[in-house]
Amino acid sequence: MKKETTELDKLIIKLLKLKIAKTEEIIPKRDQQALERLQLSLPRLASAVDELKYKIEEGKIGKGESEEEIALWVEVTRQEEFMTR
Repeated sequence: MKKETTELDKLIIKLLKLKIAKTEEIIPKRDQQALERLQLSLPRLASAVDELKYKIEEGKIGKGESEEEIALWVEVTRQEEFMTR
């Protein structure tokens, strides 16, 4: 489970980095269609990330990890997301 969790953590961070890079590329161009597609894709990405986090938390609960351990994982993951900006 630890390996799967780490891989999912990395996937979440990679997805966010890719979306941030694409956003930084699109905004200066002011391409209206690209901006609209980006606007539509962000909620889908956010939902996908939330779903992955939920699955990881479910796995941690199933494994018997404490609420404190899970809360710590959530906080560390959140900090890593902000560090990618």
